[in-house]
Amino acid sequence: MPFEDFLPAQVYIILLVLSRIGGTMMLIPGVGETFVPVRYRLILAMGLSLIVAPVVGHTLPLAPSTPDLVRLIFFELIIGLYFGIVSRILLLTLDTAGQVIAMNTGLSNAQIFNPAIATQGSLPGFFLLNIATLMLLMADLHHLLIRAVIDSYSLFPPGAPLPVADFADAISKIIAHSFEIAIQIASPFIVLGLLFYIVMGIMARLMPQLQIFFVALPIQVVMGLFVLSLVLSGAMMVFLEYYGANIGGYLTPI
Repeated sequence: MPFEDFLPAQVYIILLVLSRIGGTMMLIPGVGETFVPVRYRLILAMGLSLIVAPVVGHTLPLAPSTPDLVRLIFFELIIGLYFGIVSRILLLTLDTAGQVIAMNTGLSNAQIFNPAIATQGSLPGFFLLNIATLMLLMADLHHLLIRAVIDSYSLFPPGAPLPVADFADAISKIIAHSFEIAIQIASPFIVLGLLFYIVMGIMARLMPQLQIFFVALPIQVVMGLFVLSLVLSGAMMVFLEYYGANIGGYLTPI
């Protein structure tokens, strides 16, 4: 390759790799949070692109014309965003579980700004999301996601048509399974809430003059926090196994 063509070819390879990895870095748990400066995410994405480009450069098509190049970059960005969306949906499993826990422990009205979802959320959901993000980083599962993005060059070759139907089907299945896992994590609190409201209903019938809600709410909160302390470690293990199994499904066998 002539020297005058070498530099544009390398820029083209890095640009394509940056499009896919950058799309993932926008949403990856722990790095793609709204409170993380965009500059840091960009630096990380560019650094990873410089490392990954020599590894996957042979899978990239030759530099096309300008309209085809724009289309190719757009497709690469969509693939990167797909992996970021999958990882974000898996993480938000705990936000759903937190909402269910809050409704069954008397904390549904205690709202706090959750930067992970950039809106108001429940206290249990905020707590679980922060613990889960920390556990993902400690368990190096963010490395697993980055490896899945690298292996995706064999699953989704650059320049090939986007499997839009497969993407939509996979995301819908992940959402359904995430809701199922969230209910399983929150199941002890659902049982606790059911039993507690049955007891409250019986007491309200036996002593109609007693303001049962004001008496029982502090007890419900304390019981909920106690149960949370008992099941927290198990819930995190279930989540980490669920996250790793879903991301690991995109890895190619060595």
